[in-house]
Amino acid sequence: MRVRTTHEGARLVLRLTPRGREPRGSFPHMVARSVTFDPVPTDAVHPDLVALVALLCVHPWQDGRLEMDRPVSQVFAAAAQYGLGIEVGPVDPAVEPRPCPQGGPVALAYSGGVDCTAALEVLGATAHAYYQQRHRFDDQPLGGKIDPAAALAAVAFIADQGIATRVVRTDVEFLRDPMGFPHDLQNAAPALLWAGHDGTSALSWGTVLTSATMLGATAYRPYEQSPFVAEFGPVFQAVGLPVANVVAGVSEVGTAVIAARSAYGPPAASCQRGEPGRPCMRCWKCGRKTLSTLGVTDEWPPGAELDRFLQQEEIARNLRRRPIKVEVALAWAAARYAASSTADHESRVMAALHDLTRGNDATPLEASFTPALDPLPARLRPEVEESLARHLDPMSPEQEQWVRDWTLESHGSPADRDAARARLAEALDPATNPVGGEDFDPTTMAPRQPRRQPDTDDRPGVRARLGSRVAARWPFSRSGR
Repeated sequence: MRVRTTHEGARLVLRLTPRGREPRGSFPHMVARSVTFDPVPTDAVHPDLVALVALLCVHPWQDGRLEMDRPVSQVFAAAAQYGLGIEVGPVDPAVEPRPCPQGGPVALAYSGGVDCTAALEVLGATAHAYYQQRHRFDDQPLGGKIDPAAALAAVAFIADQGIATRVVRTDVEFLRDPMGFPHDLQNAAPALLWAGHDGTSALSWGTVLTSATMLGATAYRPYEQSPFVAEFGPVFQAVGLPVANVVAGVSEVGTAVIAARSAYGPPAASCQRGEPGRPCMRCWKCGRKTLSTLGVTDEWPPGAELDRFLQQEEIARNLRRRPIKVEVALAWAAARYAASSTADHESRVMAALHDLTRGNDATPLEASFTPALDPLPARLRPEVEESLARHLDPMSPEQEQWVRDWTLESHGSPADRDAARARLAEALDPATNPVGGEDFDPTTMAPRQPRRQPDTDDRPGVRARLGSRVAARWPFSRSGR
């Protein structure tokens, strides 16, 4: 792929020209030939940073070679070849790689969601947050269901709390059909383009345990083998931004608690379709995250109401998948429902989910998987461990082994799972599980967030022993049950 850049004022345009058989791949289709980012620094952006942004934009369609119009450093070219098997050029030995500023702030690819809010809480007040806003520069409507209003409100909120923030508009999602990020890591582009100007020294996402290790997909994969570390790790390191995914060992259950207790948490919402303070409660993210939050608060709605919520088209479609996305988190929520003293236990959907995942003790998701911190830059690890310990227990060796041993086949025989899936399908079908509710308003299902005052040394009653503090924080911590 050939890339030609235009940098005028605060706007950067990448013009893309496919070579040979490019764009390779058939889905999603590459349907545009340029990408714009605005604003970017008005002074020159390091060519390695621009090349990495271009690489993330065209990664699905490139054929193994990226030809820039400005030379890159030897260090960056070698890293791209080593981690990604991609030849980036031209290379000029005179181009020095971008150094990693010692002690510089960590850049967070921020979306306003629960997971990245938890990452922000762990990183602390010195972190810089970068939000990539979908935008069209041709005055055409955005289309699609995504509404950036809630995310922009979250950016404004954390800025009021003292976090350095930037919003960069881009049409990168219109490169492909259907529209969306060309690569999962592409939303780091704003942080990359501003890295030289802002002096950032590491890069973080709100990546959680299930994504980092594939826990809940088919089988555990060491975080060191993930694209963050094995593939893109070398190129991020080469531009002075080593990957620092501080919640890579934390489940969605854990991030719900961390975000709920954080000063940055009030506007956090993983829903990308709702309004500020009002998630849509119809999308899959709302369905999954709501079950996690209900499990934390143990404040379950009536079973019929819960079933009607889960029978909504998009949520039900995802619950019928084989395997269900992040099934292990649903196993935890279903077990919490089954054991709850406040639930009426009338939800057929939750009962079927519990049957589907029976035998899968997912309580380790209530703790932090410390081995996921191993790839962190060494200078950050002590503070990150200390920050995580203020919210979560670390997993025991036995719980860590549970993570490593987890597979879909680790709970239930194929016959039992097929039978449970049939019961789940019936429960999700309004014809076989008529719970009514033609006038059902799903937004009434938005759960109350489990907010607690953070521990501080000068609060009366704070105990010195970590285990005692965890008992006070977690509604279901090991030391508190």
